[in-house]
Amino acid sequence: MVDGDHNSKYFHTSATSRRRNNLITQLHDNNGRLVEWGSGLEEVMVNYFKDLFATAASDWTAVTSNVQPRVSYDQNIELVKEVTEEEVKKAMFQMHPDKSPGPDGMTPGFFQRCWHIVGRDVFRLVQEFFVTGSFPTSLNATNVVLIPKKKNPRSMGDLRPISLCNVLYKVISKVLANRLKVVLPYVISDTQSAFLQGRLISDNIMIAYEVMHYLKRKTRGRDGHMALKLDMSKAYDRLEWGYIRAILLKMGRCWDVELIRDIFDSRDQQLILSIQLSSTSDIDSWAWKFDSQGVYTVKSAYRRLRELKAAAVDHSNAGFWRKLWDLKIPPKISNFLWRAATNTLPTCVQLQHRHVPISRVCSRCNLEDETTMHALVTCPHSRACWNRSGANLQATDAAGFFDWLLVVFEKESVATLEEVAVLSWSIWKSRNEFIWQNKTSSAAAIVFSARTVLEQYKFAQTRKGLSLSSHLDGGKNIEHWTTPVLNCIKVNVDGAIFENEERFGMGAIARDSAGIFVAAFNTSFFGVVHSGMAEIVGIKEALSWIKRFPWPQVVLETDSLLCVQSILSNAILPSQFGYIVNDCRVLLSAISNVTLRFVKRSANKAAHCIARSSCFSSGRDLQWTDCPAEVQSIVMGEISY
Repeated sequence: MVDGDHNSKYFHTSATSRRRNNLITQLHDNNGRLVEWGSGLEEVMVNYFKDLFATAASDWTAVTSNVQPRVSYDQNIELVKEVTEEEVKKAMFQMHPDKSPGPDGMTPGFFQRCWHIVGRDVFRLVQEFFVTGSFPTSLNATNVVLIPKKKNPRSMGDLRPISLCNVLYKVISKVLANRLKVVLPYVISDTQSAFLQGRLISDNIMIAYEVMHYLKRKTRGRDGHMALKLDMSKAYDRLEWGYIRAILLKMGRCWDVELIRDIFDSRDQQLILSIQLSSTSDIDSWAWKFDSQGVYTVKSAYRRLRELKAAAVDHSNAGFWRKLWDLKIPPKISNFLWRAATNTLPTCVQLQHRHVPISRVCSRCNLEDETTMHALVTCPHSRACWNRSGANLQATDAAGFFDWLLVVFEKESVATLEEVAVLSWSIWKSRNEFIWQNKTSSAAAIVFSARTVLEQYKFAQTRKGLSLSSHLDGGKNIEHWTTPVLNCIKVNVDGAIFENEERFGMGAIARDSAGIFVAAFNTSFFGVVHSGMAEIVGIKEALSWIKRFPWPQVVLETDSLLCVQSILSNAILPSQFGYIVNDCRVLLSAISNVTLRFVKRSANKAAHCIARSSCFSSGRDLQWTDCPAEVQSIVMGEISY
């Protein structure tokens, strides 16, 4: 105390004594043999770390299959968002300035005091790591210091290895830790009472003390108790990197949105971000996206070409086509009128365009070329039929049959339009009879035939409606939601698509054997998907949700027959849809008390309502333990069934 740290004899004696105490001179090997430097101590240390960091052929599928995603979409976005300079500076200044230096010989205090000089370079290094996922190998170098766990360590197990890292490595890990600490309470079990904010290891120490105290004092009864001492070093030091990666992937992952936005244009961004990530397979593969099985077929390609052709059609006439197909006329006449409007009837002009050696002139009047407009409207024989019908339809200004129909459909009533359609079909029929059978029909006969066809069709439809109503018995054959058997929970799930918001969602509701509400939840996702994809994602989320409850028996109902058939079959579906189907199969195998069943939409109204409300969830899971107001009337109304 008098001399302090002066260059005195006492100071040198203390420093020498401390250096001697910190020096490891001998340890016992695995066989209990005492070894020193030069006689095997080096090998003991090297072999200890080789064994500690050696990998083993382990299968952790059984463990990871029971791990449920805990990190939400919004939390994932926060974890992978672009790093900021303020975030890096905060991490640097959170470290103690005099922490032990690593191989670089620097302490955080140097970077903190010189931040105005080196801060920008440090930020660029951290930023590059977040973009590329890698950093210079030299940053990963560490000095391992062995701290004794007891006064006289006898083996390597009595020494605690402490890694002294470079400051730049520490700041990267500190930024990651600051982001992870927000979500750790959601992913770490409540049974772990240390290494998390608000949890103290002393709690478990107290519990262990009380348990041992109870065991010592128990003197009565024939049934005893046993305590197990677990090696905590194995729980933390022997974790496989592959296992850690598998657990992190199961906890939840998402696309790196910032990186995708930097690389791709807005259209490709939406296409990529709408791809649902599988929790059971992370291997990329090629798939034909226009088929649910992911396999190219001529049928799926033809269907896709039809869709593209339909998309290229001028939609300004959508009202005309809607009105045409809504006419109460025989389907064959609707199809005929569509062919006539699209100029695909085999008139003489059309046949000649298709290289059929035939005259273009109308065979009935021999005056003009036979176009669709001429054959059905302007030919003298056709005009006589229109005059006979009493319809005052002018055709002088129309360039073609389609233009003529547009004017007629805009001005005339539905009843007149039905007569126009059937009379056009009768005129075309008489034209064909003249060509192929040399049969001539008068205008009166053609008009009478057209009206007879229309009247007979309407009469038949009326009889059909009466027959159907007598068999329906007021809707008794409509499928209703039914209560499950005793001690069983029924969960209904449905998907929903919100095209304007470029999102989709799902909802699930659970009820008991009395039809009483038990629980419900919904969530939404970013992306533009087809209805089947929304339904299968909803089933996957519902299965994950069911695993959280100790329900003895569960019936899961959905109104998607495609999803039920795909999950219950053994077919391999190499597509985005198929990957989610496989996830559902894995979940079903892990919870054997769940039965998947298809029901009609009328028996799934409550789940549909919950799913539609997911548009307000903004990607967060919404849980209900009390029945939501929007489905109370549905739940109460279905209890009677």
